[in-house]
Amino acid sequence: MNLNITTIFDLARDYCDDYISKNKLKILDNSLGQMFLLQILKKLSRKKLLDYFQPPTFSPGISRSIYLAIKELRIAGFSSRNFPHPAIFNPKKSEDLLKIMQEYEKILKEQNYIDEADIYLQAIKYKKKNQQKKETLIVPSNIELNYLEEVFFRKIILPESKVIYLPTPRNLKKPTSFYFSESYKEEKNYSEKLLALDYLYDIDKISSNLPGKLNIELSQSHGEYNEVKTIIRKIKSQKIPLDEVSIFYTVQEPYSQYLYQLSRQYSFNITFGNGISIKNTSPAKLFFALIDWIRDNYSIAKLYFLLTGGNFEFKNQQSNPDTPNPQRVASLLRNSPIGHKRNRYIKGLDLSIRQLKREIEQVSEDRQEGYRKKIKDFFWIREFITQIFHELPQENFDYTISPKQIAQGLINIVTSPKQIAQGLINIVTNYSKIDEDNNLDEEAIKKIKERLTIFIESDYPLPNMPVNEVLTLITDLIKNERVNCSEPRGGCLHTASYKKGIWLNRPYNFIVGMDSAKFPDLAHDGSILLDAEKKNTGRINPNKEKGKENQYKMLQLLTSLKGKIILSYSRFDTQDNRELAPSSLILQLYRLKTGDEQKDYSDFYSSFQDTSGFIPGKP
Repeated sequence: MNLNITTIFDLARDYCDDYISKNKLKILDNSLGQMFLLQILKKLSRKKLLDYFQPPTFSPGISRSIYLAIKELRIAGFSSRNFPHPAIFNPKKSEDLLKIMQEYEKILKEQNYIDEADIYLQAIKYKKKNQQKKETLIVPSNIELNYLEEVFFRKIILPESKVIYLPTPRNLKKPTSFYFSESYKEEKNYSEKLLALDYLYDIDKISSNLPGKLNIELSQSHGEYNEVKTIIRKIKSQKIPLDEVSIFYTVQEPYSQYLYQLSRQYSFNITFGNGISIKNTSPAKLFFALIDWIRDNYSIAKLYFLLTGGNFEFKNQQSNPDTPNPQRVASLLRNSPIGHKRNRYIKGLDLSIRQLKREIEQVSEDRQEGYRKKIKDFFWIREFITQIFHELPQENFDYTISPKQIAQGLINIVTSPKQIAQGLINIVTNYSKIDEDNNLDEEAIKKIKERLTIFIESDYPLPNMPVNEVLTLITDLIKNERVNCSEPRGGCLHTASYKKGIWLNRPYNFIVGMDSAKFPDLAHDGSILLDAEKKNTGRINPNKEKGKENQYKMLQLLTSLKGKIILSYSRFDTQDNRELAPSSLILQLYRLKTGDEQKDYSDFYSSFQDTSGFIPGKP
């Protein structure tokens, strides 16, 4: 069977590939789009063309929120030509957004970029040519689509698709964002037998001789770390094979991070559906240490941490025994008269060398060898510091710098300067310590270079910016990247979002993060569009609907899983030092288990004999 997994966006891009190639278009990266928005806001502000958006200064955070709004409007099929003025309550806000969108569309045209909205619009017009054979597209019944995705799906994809109808509790209304929002005959008859979950919100109507028993356990812990460690402890104590266990989370962090740390601590095999944070790799740790060093005005304290943090190494140290190790370099620098500021480094090192040359004449011969070694090391450090500063902008700290210049410098520090031409990524690094037992560090090097290249290869004339603004933009490019994404594998525990759990059915299924702060997750998406404004457009799904969508997906998961299910939540936030409540779904499941819809939170709390907490020793 020739089966390929793809997304709606990938299909749309494939369908308009000829159009993109013919017109030599580049697909706009979100980070570059946010950078465009920042420059647009500054430009319009300088010209005093904005009446609603008038902060003291435009930061990357503000530009991101406005970029999300522009992106939402465009993916809903709006542009500067059919801007939805009536949907926006404040006329000044509406006019400002229109001006911003006009400038945004102007940049796309001038720089030959195409964004997500344009890809869908063009894909609807231009089907891919020379299609060798007809493809059958298999679509899940819970597919969620925005406005342009839906138009593309209905016109292009649906006629050639087969729908997989997924189980769900009966008498539960589907969210409006699901394309197949109405129940179909096949879906209604998916299971002839009634299940306990079918009575989740009709507990008083549940039959006493119901064949489908609710195979769900509920658990509470003191903090998310203990919530995860309790699962590992149970797997170990019950000797459950790792590849019979799935751990689904409602929010990715801190759960995937805790699982990664525990897997390293106790040496068990695990695969991560959405990967782990790139910050776990040596190249990324070195990268962010460099950012901190620059941001702290090149302080010796930050450089000392950078050199001794275990992520830095000199590649020629084995071939050249005279090369000092990072700890030696850090120690000599810390004791030199530098402190901070880049213009004090060479002066401070020269001063240290002159001081040692004076002192060597006043000590005994048996101590002179040590002084000569220290002088030699200081000369070596001077050359090393000169090379590092050559890669970074040669200005004062309160300067404005080019994003391209500093991005190129950071790449040369984190990765080898001998980069292979023709797009090959050179994963051999100059200073980043590489763990050869796995490929995470090499993957991180590749991702860092790919992301920073956005600054370097962009044809858009980026103006010089304040150093902290550039560092923030560059940090935002890297900080959310993930490495080590993997499909489930034999012999490995697997963890992924509960939204992907419906495609994996193992005998033991743990679902973590079921407190009310994490599920059903009603957090704002960051856009400056209000929920009421989104609703007024008639094309954008309001944030408040996301909670209903998440609840539906969770119940769909619980209905589809055939194995044992254990849902857990943390009763206490150890970071914010506050109590946490279980989600409303946890309480309703407890009522269903007891068959009493009158049960309240006090009954739920008293049903637990103990709460998993901090226990020393192995899990």
